[in-house]
Amino acid sequence: MASLPWAVVLGFALSVAGEFPMSSSGGSVLNLGGETWKATSSNRSIHIPATVPGMIQTDLFQAGVIDDPYYSNNFNYTRWISDDSWVYSREIPPASAEGKKWSDFKKVYLVFDGLDTAAHIRINGEEVGFANNQFRQWTFDVSDKMGDSINLDIEFESAIKYALDVFESIGASYTVFTNYFWEYPEGREYIRKIQSDFGWDWGPHFSPSGIYRDAYLVGLDDGIYITNTFIDIFKDGQRPNTIPEQTSPWNVNISMDYLSAGSFSDVTIKSKVAGYAHETTVNATPSPGHGTVNVMFNMSDSQVERWWPHELGNPKLYDLDVELQTGKVENGNSPAIHFQKRVGFRTIVLNLEPYSDRYGSNFHFEVNGKPFNAKGSNMVPVDAFESRIDDEWYKRLLKSCVASNFNLLRLWASGNYYRDSFYELADELGIFLWSELQFSDNYYPTTPDFLENVRQEVLYQVRRLNRHPSMAVWTGGNELEGYNLDMLAYNETWGQDFFKNYTKLIDTIWPEVYKNTRSVSWLQASDSHGYSYYNPDTGTWLNRYGDVTRDYPSPYFGPAELYNLDTDQAFNHSKLPASRFMVEFGMWSYDSLESYQTVLPDSEIHPKSPIIIQRCYDDGPDTVNILDNAVATYYAYPNRSDSLVQFDQMSWTTQIYQAEHIKNQIESYR
Repeated sequence: MASLPWAVVLGFALSVAGEFPMSSSGGSVLNLGGETWKATSSNRSIHIPATVPGMIQTDLFQAGVIDDPYYSNNFNYTRWISDDSWVYSREIPPASAEGKKWSDFKKVYLVFDGLDTAAHIRINGEEVGFANNQFRQWTFDVSDKMGDSINLDIEFESAIKYALDVFESIGASYTVFTNYFWEYPEGREYIRKIQSDFGWDWGPHFSPSGIYRDAYLVGLDDGIYITNTFIDIFKDGQRPNTIPEQTSPWNVNISMDYLSAGSFSDVTIKSKVAGYAHETTVNATPSPGHGTVNVMFNMSDSQVERWWPHELGNPKLYDLDVELQTGKVENGNSPAIHFQKRVGFRTIVLNLEPYSDRYGSNFHFEVNGKPFNAKGSNMVPVDAFESRIDDEWYKRLLKSCVASNFNLLRLWASGNYYRDSFYELADELGIFLWSELQFSDNYYPTTPDFLENVRQEVLYQVRRLNRHPSMAVWTGGNELEGYNLDMLAYNETWGQDFFKNYTKLIDTIWPEVYKNTRSVSWLQASDSHGYSYYNPDTGTWLNRYGDVTRDYPSPYFGPAELYNLDTDQAFNHSKLPASRFMVEFGMWSYDSLESYQTVLPDSEIHPKSPIIIQRCYDDGPDTVNILDNAVATYYAYPNRSDSLVQFDQMSWTTQIYQAEHIKNQIESYR
């Protein structure tokens, strides 16, 4: 992704708390969030109040230990934070809100919706679990650790040191590869953490740690606690990337992952959507711990109104009501769990089918059987510390997308999987989402434990997000094929090893996607050219690697990306590629004076400001020179004695250049 002056993308990272959990009677749930935590440095010289969900940098800022990390060049003076380990601690009351002691429940679980990242979980000093993936939900059985005194500690290792420790433990056949290694720490590919936390060409390295999403203590007797809800709505015979018969019945597949104490014999599931009701009882042979219960029913096509992207119709949503009742082994049934999800009925296909009458293949989206032109943008993380972003912020962003006539937003890999409320807003506003699994621009390891960690991540996220009608496609990551093919061309020995690892990674990811969605399409990477063979009945997918290079996109297959930064050729259509789909392109600009004034003193706001140049991580001086040359070449160069007025006019002019540059590219690609 092209670099931008940092104030243009004034933030990085993502999401906060998920939905409040659901549990039947006979159980109790304690929300561990709030301001009851303490954070302590490794040498105990810092001991401050902390908030969950949150991150260590935001806690240090709130406690007055550090200044705003975003302001001026403060980010240069906060790197010690990510080099240290941090302990989050709190006491848990010995009894639930209902008065029952935790030690009297049959089973007690800790549930974390997001731990960032290498975390040792301890109760009363005894380790009860270890987490090493920011993108997974983690659960730990702590039944035998409950008592009159319950002290919970979570120690977060330095992500930078942990990643390099993993690299060293794997051995010499692997290597580290880091974008802009002169600026950023190495080893991000060895830890399942937001990759841009290690820095990117559009933002700095903070590498935060903390309990960044919700956490709960769950006590269970006869009830169950739902940890994840999967809903897939698809047409008869539909599989990823297949074009379904539009008049065929709808299939509604509902699946719930849960925790239990193992004390029930069956589950009765009642479902209702669009006036249609369904009830079924599923026999169960429960054992304590994790379980899954499923139900599927059909609805005729005429029973519902379709969900459409906003420019083509109404993004119609329905309430799907679900009631679960577990039958006890003893003494009859337990009280029921009720919950509601918003769903939509639509088909969305990324059509990659080969042409029958000429060389090449399709690359376009079809909604409800109708092809449409994708119009949109790439979304990088909006803040380095996601707990600072609320739903209103996301609502303003997505409403701006609608006002700009976007119908597709690419959720770029190297960020995070967003919280549920973000996808719900996209559902309501009628914006499709190109969603990427979090792998980007690197050569990832393929040790068995790493791949199993990845498999669990993909399983959880695909099941969590599949219900949203805004979900258009899953891709395996950002710019993965180009990196591996480039290495293959550069050094055949290394390239063969890296390419085998890339294939192993995809062969781990794709089966989990295929098994857990019929309604959402697949693309191996953002720069993949589709398949040479695909059997939708078995999931066999042979990727097309011919006609693929990074710098010279194929006019016959797949997407491309290009940043035409040469000022002299900015409006020359002949310099732009012929491609089926442009997944990245554009031009940067300065942000507004008002935006810069929120993060810089007036004395540092001018075109040659060292701080502004430093924030352009992809060769800052070149970035500034490109904008300077563009303004001098195509516009009246501002000449004001007041430096702020000069910058204000310069900023406005670069934004005009950016708009005209992008307009020229869009017109060419159409």
